[in-house]
Amino acid sequence: MAGKPLPNSIDSANPAIRAAFERCRQIESFLMAEAAIDAKKVEEELMDLRVASYFLLYAPSDEGKQWAASSIMSAVEDDKQVAAFGQFIRKYYIRSFKQAKGRTPFISRHPSPSFDEAQREIVANLDQAPQNHTDAKMKALVRDNHRCMLSGAYDAQSYLGMKMHISGARVEETHCAHIFDESTNDFTTAKVVIAKKEYAANVWTIMRYMGYPDVLTELKGSSIHRLGNVLTLTATLHRVFEKLQFCLDATGNPNEYNVMAAPGVMSEFETVGLASPAKVTLSNACGLEPPSPTYLAIHAACYRIAHLSGAADWYARIDAGGDAGCNATIADESMFAIVLMDRLERLPEVVYAS
Repeated sequence: MAGKPLPNSIDSANPAIRAAFERCRQIESFLMAEAAIDAKKVEEELMDLRVASYFLLYAPSDEGKQWAASSIMSAVEDDKQVAAFGQFIRKYYIRSFKQAKGRTPFISRHPSPSFDEAQREIVANLDQAPQNHTDAKMKALVRDNHRCMLSGAYDAQSYLGMKMHISGARVEETHCAHIFDESTNDFTTAKVVIAKKEYAANVWTIMRYMGYPDVLTELKGSSIHRLGNVLTLTATLHRVFEKLQFCLDATGNPNEYNVMAAPGVMSEFETVGLASPAKVTLSNACGLEPPSPTYLAIHAACYRIAHLSGAADWYARIDAGGDAGCNATIADESMFAIVLMDRLERLPEVVYAS
């Protein structure tokens, strides 16, 4: 069964967090006993219980952990409401960082006489916030010295356009990868009720309860393309990033991060000359805004919770089913229903009860 069992104990001085964790451990023991009889029956509930539990332990803020403890302990009359809280976190936090996203807009890869002129125009307008994906990509390239922030590979268009000739240089197509995806600006008016408390069903609700109310204002509308929300990555690393298969963990030094990757993607990291774990310092050329430590911390916490709980594998199965056109057989008809429900829930203004 996917996901890691909860540890036997935690090191926390907060009595509310300790009490909530013990409650989660008790519910997990019950569900594990049920799983020994029929694993499929409790698979999703056990995963969501672990999402709630690991969110309690690894939410990126003390306020988020306190919210988790309060939500877990408020459902005193119904253990299933603890899993319902985990499901809320899974569907509107984890899913917002792990979803099939649109391709990066195409930009011509061929050098032209206007390349230098275009670069001068970009540099002349660096003080203006990017207004769209293409603008964000071009300004991020200037900030990132025309290279992938992790592997150091030169952007192919820039390398050709600037007529670089660097011995042994790695040259690849690069993408503009958003930390918070552009789709998070699609709001829903749907509501979710957990332990008699009503929440708006979107990622911004979770950001607010985690103590990040300003993130919505910072990323609203075209501000989703601000440089603090984007990374220049090779096409390979962008694909892995949007699947929530690696994260950047802050070391405590300015703009310095450890690259933490899931074991299954090590081969893809090796193809771009990047080991894991690896330490990188994100560029900040021309005094431009670097990737936001806050956004990356929120993303890193999501990565950790998703992989420990099994939610990352769960959504990988769902996305594989979706990519296959939901061609379910009798043996996997339950997954067909889950894939269909996931797609419906991601439509604007639509929410379905579990």
